[in-house]
Amino acid sequence: MPRPVLEKRRFPRVAMDAEGLLVYREELYRARLENISLAGALVSLEGFEPAMSPGERCSLALYRDGNNTSLRFSTRLVHLGYGMACVRFVHLDQDTKLRLRSLIAHQLPRERYLPPRRSHVG
Repeated sequence: MPRPVLEKRRFPRVAMDAEGLLVYREELYRARLENISLAGALVSLEGFEPAMSPGERCSLALYRDGNNTSLRFSTRLVHLGYGMACVRFVHLDQDTKLRLRSLIAHQLPRERYLPPRRSHVG
């Protein structure tokens, strides 16, 4: 019998569509955001994949509205393959953390943020 896959993530991922750039060793790679969490992101890469190994540093810039940069992250590569890159965020400043939390909160279902209903016994 197959063993269940246990989710090891501390933060929920949310699907999100945004254009972006993955920057590695001064080379730019066009990317599209697939999903994001408070800890990292998964992007699909257009064209060639960078010759990177897990643990290497890169950066990710995401563009949501026109050409204005929404967020810029310092990252480390977790996984690369099949046209996808999974990165972990490192050294987020307070402003970036707040903007990321807000962005994710707007993508999560509204009921997730509503307080639990209390029954009133009269």
